[in-house]
Amino acid sequence: KWTQTKMNDADCLPFILSFLDSTTESTDTLLYGSTDEVVAAIKLLLSVSIDELIASIKCDSMFTSKDVFQYSQLEDAVVSLCNILEYEDKALNFFEAGQRLTQSDKEFACIKYGENHIKTAEAFSLVKLEKIACKGARYASITALGSVFTRLSNEEKYELVRRLALRNRFVKSLLFNAKTREITYHEIASCVLSGQTIIRRKHNVEIIVKLI
Repeated sequence: KWTQTKMNDADCLPFILSFLDSTTESTDTLLYGSTDEVVAAIKLLLSVSIDELIASIKCDSMFTSKDVFQYSQLEDAVVSLCNILEYEDKALNFFEAGQRLTQSDKEFACIKYGENHIKTAEAFSLVKLEKIACKGARYASITALGSVFTRLSNEEKYELVRRLALRNRFVKSLLFNAKTREITYHEIASCVLSGQTIIRRKHNVEIIVKLI
């Protein structure tokens, strides 16, 4: 479908709107598609400007606390983790991912670091997180998009992450409300987060907004 859309510009805007809403139709290729399909999807996304994408956000988004980014290093979530998973012969749990990212053996710290960065990568469709029943834990593996992402230039990675971030419901709510009035991060975040958590996650959101 991404390939068909690329060939027919008349269908581009509705499909981009579908992408911003993270519909199953628009994201299945990013998660499970062939290399050719993912490359076509990336080319289509990069052909649409950030301004056009932001202008396409026409309504507020309902979000939860899970939509407010939580990570320590964005590069670890979108670059380092993809590079690790691309060359792993198995999916990784939170501890294993955190251990590889931090080069530490401190169990709790590794689990938390791995969890936060896996969930951030998952929000960008670079990683998929699945529960393996026989092991009783959730494991992360690279998606079709994540695999192709590892082979992009630094500039292409930067531009693609900017666009992928626009699917986040909290980010969309910030941008939509900022179109018509002056807002603060605290005002929007306080709908779903408590005081200290608002403060802890502020820098994460600030990085994403500046990136966009």
